[in-house]
Amino acid sequence: MEHIHLYLKYILGKRVINLKRGEITLSIGLIFMAVYAIVTSLHFPAGTTDGVPGAGYFPIIVSCFIIILSVIVIIMSFIKTEIKENIEQKSKPNIKGTLGTILATLLFLILWNKLHFIANSSIYIIILGILYGKKLKFIIPLSIVSSIIVYLIFSNVLNVMLTR
Repeated sequence: MEHIHLYLKYILGKRVINLKRGEITLSIGLIFMAVYAIVTSLHFPAGTTDGVPGAGYFPIIVSCFIIILSVIVIIMSFIKTEIKENIEQKSKPNIKGTLGTILATLLFLILWNKLHFIANSSIYIIILGILYGKKLKFIIPLSIVSSIIVYLIFSNVLNVMLTR
């Protein structure tokens, strides 16, 4: 494994080390933010007597997942034997995609109280799919099904009502 790393370092220079350092740095930063979110969420009101979780339940669960995934990324960065990304290829900034995503998000927020959540999020996902060149026969069913699943999870499991 070490000889592969030295070979990649010889070919790509410092980019291999910087990529590994970036993964570790980002993961450590996410762990600190997740711990802060957990500590903050502990001060939120507790659940009700009938078993409905309080306001801190969801942030704690998400923060735990972030910590677990960040630890996995750190471990994987130490045992990684190859780099799957083409580091030599310089990516061009995607101005169209960035501006389109910002505009689609603004449209989503404007329509938040005007449309049902399932319709609004389906439209949002379809717009993003078109913007990034996905096929409509794939993106339309995906957007509807994923919006319904998210709505059902929030309304039935987490007891968070989304717009109707």
